[in-house]
Amino acid sequence: MNELVNNSFNAGNLAGRKIKDLTPQEQNELIQTILTSTPTIDGLTVEQLTKAVTRRNENKIVNDLDRLINIKQIDYESEKNIFLNNVSKTQSKATKDGYFYSLQEIEKYCNLQAIESPLLLTPATADDFIYYLTNTARNKFNKPLAPATVRRNVAGVSSFFTFLARRHEYIKNPFMGTKARPEKKIVNRPEYPNAHELDLILNEITNGGLNDEKHLSNLRKELYAITYFMAYRGIRCGGFENMIITKKETSDGDLFQFETTTKGKTQRGTLPEICITALHNAGIKTTAKEIKPFTNWNSDKVRNYFKYYTNKLYGKDNLIHLIDAPYSCHDLRHYYALQEYQKDKDIYRLKELLNHSSIATTEIYLRSLGVEI
Repeated sequence: MNELVNNSFNAGNLAGRKIKDLTPQEQNELIQTILTSTPTIDGLTVEQLTKAVTRRNENKIVNDLDRLINIKQIDYESEKNIFLNNVSKTQSKATKDGYFYSLQEIEKYCNLQAIESPLLLTPATADDFIYYLTNTARNKFNKPLAPATVRRNVAGVSSFFTFLARRHEYIKNPFMGTKARPEKKIVNRPEYPNAHELDLILNEITNGGLNDEKHLSNLRKELYAITYFMAYRGIRCGGFENMIITKKETSDGDLFQFETTTKGKTQRGTLPEICITALHNAGIKTTAKEIKPFTNWNSDKVRNYFKYYTNKLYGKDNLIHLIDAPYSCHDLRHYYALQEYQKDKDIYRLKELLNHSSIATTEIYLRSLGVEI
């Protein structure tokens, strides 16, 4: 049958015609002719094989050179600035700083390895970069980065390359699918402090209480008030620097409302009496109709100072655990979420209080705290 097809079929007669214009029989006969006339490697002469390999190598060199030329035309600094500016519109300052430090690390690595630009990273050099981050000889302190910091840096650089890949067809994310980054270890610990532990934390911040105000620094007083805002109004640690508190006189007394921006979203709401009392106890006056009491407290400052006092109670060095975990600022938000949900089991009200973008986020939040919805 094949011999008959090959004898009666002349591919030259189809020259100039488009495949779509051929009949199904003509298409099939053409494919059969090409397949039967294509030599296998075993059927090639040494000269033919040499020529084919040479042509393949030449094509690869041309393609690699074409890609290199196109990548070198991309301005890394401009792309980085566009990326960071886009991030700042939707993410918190702490998140933007994380991306910034991640890109600093990759730039430092490229300088050490004489790589002209981070844009020229390959999957192999991406893996080497991750191993570099975990290397004890990375800095003069002979101390590797913590696994969480390594993951943050890798995620930051990977996000940058994903951003570039959307803008430039010759850029691919070299971190896609890498297995070199350290795995996240699941640590079983309480997700939020209990009321007694919260009192211990507040007591530690105020050095035993607010009675002796002469010897208590403004920093401690403000952190005391901030802790109340996180635990009893669920404010994120990035929401204090630009927070505005306004006072409205009503027939039932003064009503205090706040407005701030966290994670690129505006949050507004009413402050409970316990937060206003904390402000007064901290010596922060609320007589004006509008105040900005925490302008010196960015997210890093809130997070680091709060961590300092909870670590002291947890006994990181002397193993004297006065509290069950070195709680974070976000753990206070967990505390607030649980207290509010237990009041009326109204998940929609809690969504608004936490300023979540969707009810699904609030559901995930509560389930992570062991709450059955």
